[in-house]
Amino acid sequence: MGKIMKDYSEYSNAELFEIENYLDPFKYENQIEEIRKEINLRKNRGEISSKLVPTIDWEPLKFWKKEKNSAEFAQQKLAHSSNY
Repeated sequence: MGKIMKDYSEYSNAELFEIENYLDPFKYENQIEEIRKEINLRKNRGEISSKLVPTIDWEPLKFWKKEKNSAEFAQQKLAHSSNY
């Protein structure tokens, strides 16, 4: 049986922002993606001012997903910092 998806269109703007800010982005990645889709739909329809929705780039924090071992990450981080 598949997961039941929430209908985020029923949530208020304040509820969506609160959920987006308080959910763990690594544990609840799919839910945050769905919430962001709903927020973007509302922005495109003009229901939310784009100035009210900050854009947070979580990409730099993806290393926490353990895709790389810590030694490999440390080497990449050292190589990246020596480029400056």
